[in-house]
Amino acid sequence: MADVVKSDYGVAATNYDTLWTTDMPFARIDTELFVSALGRVPGATILDLAGGSGIKARCTIDAGAAAIDIVDISPEMMREGQVKEASLSRDVIRWFEADISKPLDHLPLRPEYDIVMAHWPFDHAESMAALEGMFRNVAAYLKPGGRFFGVRCGDPRAPAMATGELGVVFKDFEEIPGGLKFRYAFSTVAGGIVATSSK
Repeated sequence: MADVVKSDYGVAATNYDTLWTTDMPFARIDTELFVSALGRVPGATILDLAGGSGIKARCTIDAGAAAIDIVDISPEMMREGQVKEASLSRDVIRWFEADISKPLDHLPLRPEYDIVMAHWPFDHAESMAALEGMFRNVAAYLKPGGRFFGVRCGDPRAPAMATGELGVVFKDFEEIPGGLKFRYAFSTVAGGIVATSSK
């Protein structure tokens, strides 16, 4: 499934940041909750697992973070983020392509971080082994006393997620061993990105 996720995000990359804005209720809720929980983080080092184009990383920069490493499976998403950061004349983020469900020791990451983030990748784990691999990376890089921020889908079949009223639609449900496979799409865009939800 990692190849499908990589491909889906590659297709969505050029429009993703323009769709994931505070004009969309789903994104506004997600961003406001994250910024509120984050608070100020002056000088913090951040590892952003599945950080894509750096939407959440930019929030941490605004909150005072000193250095962010993004690891993502999609080079296209990261390329969009690099363009955005260059337009802001900043060089705070390092970008690394990798599958975060596998060990990351081949990357030149810091040995530990003040904050590790993983926003939404758990909904792309095709198996319990992949999900555990993601959490192993969280635990491996989070310094003692550090903070972890993560988000996953609660109930993909929630009524609001079918109507598009929040700006995103969950659809094409398929029962799979141990969970549910589905696609999510911004209300204004056809297709979508494959996802899973474990029981």
